[in-house]
Amino acid sequence: MVFMETEGQIKPGSGGPTMSRSIKDAKAYHRWVYSSFEKWLHHGGATLEIGAGHGEYSRMLTELGGELTVTDIDPTAVDTIRKMFEGKENVSVVLMDGLESGRLGEVFSNAVAVNIMEHIEDDSAFASSMYDVLKPGGRAVVFVPAFPFLYSSMDAEAGHYRRYTARGLRLLLENAGFSILNLRYFNFVGFFGWYVNKLTRSGVDSDATSAQVRLFNALAPLLKMFEIFRWLCGQSLVAVAEKPQTR
Repeated sequence: MVFMETEGQIKPGSGGPTMSRSIKDAKAYHRWVYSSFEKWLHHGGATLEIGAGHGEYSRMLTELGGELTVTDIDPTAVDTIRKMFEGKENVSVVLMDGLESGRLGEVFSNAVAVNIMEHIEDDSAFASSMYDVLKPGGRAVVFVPAFPFLYSSMDAEAGHYRRYTARGLRLLLENAGFSILNLRYFNFVGFFGWYVNKLTRSGVDSDATSAQVRLFNALAPLLKMFEIFRWLCGQSLVAVAEKPQTR
């Protein structure tokens, strides 16, 4: 089974949809993704979410307490999320293309980018910008698609420049100045689903893909059991990195 989502649209896709129509309602899956990194985040500090898209992770990030800055490149998404958090004084929603570190400043305890970096051509500059907006001791979460050989027509349709190896993601973040706290595969079963969809050339918003998303979301609690094999492979990679304390 495959799970396809695009939190922002930094690289244009094929001109059609860049995510499954069922993605917004896949709440069990989104909670699973969030649980893969939530324990590493600082509670009570200022948090930046880059490319909020449907806003489901934004809702969960408010559980950390503190200030939350939510960004997206899509004006429609920004308007929707602003309405979602209307009256919440600790949440700011900003229309922003990628990550403008000079505009934001070095103010955040956490920076979260779920399914964003694969859309950015210069991912090294993006990683450096994440480093720049964090306070010393701040933590960055990067969630990206794994295994370049899985790159498919679905990736191209969604506007992905690449899929990542674990070693490549580690080096990218370390070269930006980060120390890696945790780096692992996510969604063992999804690895095989993505490979099947690559062979069948399934569309990113096809009926078949949307049906898979709904089924996967329903089965997410069961499929978590297979994560004991995630050391072998997974559909995605999740990395937690820290900006070193100044000496």
